[in-house]
Amino acid sequence: MAKKKLGNVNVNTQNLRANISLARFDEQIQSAQYWLDSQVMTDMVPYMPHETGTFINVTRAKSASLAGTGINRLSVGEKRC
Repeated sequence: MAKKKLGNVNVNTQNLRANISLARFDEQIQSAQYWLDSQVMTDMVPYMPHETGTFINVTRAKSASLAGTGINRLSVGEKRC
């Protein structure tokens, strides 16, 4: 998933015209999103089944691949009959 870029803020009033670029915050926000996504996964682990550890390992792998996107997924394995 491509990184989202912040745009500009335009302020137009009777006495003021300003175009403010938020581009300098892009890297900081991306870094914060990566940290938050990783922390959510870490905080979920105590509430996940620990019988074999497979569920946690698969979920960690999928979550790591999505870190920084704002998406966290729990991995549900194939249904056993």
